[in-house]
Amino acid sequence: MVTVAGCLEKGETMKKRKIMFAAVIVVFCLVIFVVTRQQTSRSILGTMKMYSVFQIPEVSLAQGNYSGKKLKNLSFQDKVQLFHILQKTRIYQKEKDPKYSPEDLGLWDTQILFRWDNDTKNILYWSDYQDDKTGLFTWGAVDGDDIKSYYLDKKYALKLQKLFIKYTGKNEKTFPKNSQDS
Repeated sequence: MVTVAGCLEKGETMKKRKIMFAAVIVVFCLVIFVVTRQQTSRSILGTMKMYSVFQIPEVSLAQGNYSGKKLKNLSFQDKVQLFHILQKTRIYQKEKDPKYSPEDLGLWDTQILFRWDNDTKNILYWSDYQDDKTGLFTWGAVDGDDIKSYYLDKKYALKLQKLFIKYTGKNEKTFPKNSQDS
């Protein structure tokens, strides 16, 4: 037979379980936030002080001479993908990091443009202008800051290549390596 005391005890047990479940979810979310924040702070995004995809107002991808052309802004889904790719960058270590360039991926003079109010504020150059021809992201901030170089592993570079082709429509077949026009 069911008693009132038994029902109350069962209800309190259910409340405790719900509270424990909520606490585990909160701790899990907090751990994910901390780990993501640490990874971002060590990447080029941390140098640019962009710790969330929501801090990126408008972003476009460009190759070659894009002046005078209307550039497409990335969709929110592609901004998230770009944020995660750039989050994987790390300080370049010349002795350890394998060499490759954007031209190896069929891309030429690649730039990522961040804009606020139709004015370009920050440009990331995915370049091979370094002496060793390694594809690096370089960012030179205003106010005389030094140019920082960050390396991106090739597996993430291939993901970025797909974004560049999607938004610029240029790849090795339509945009030869040695071509200087856009």
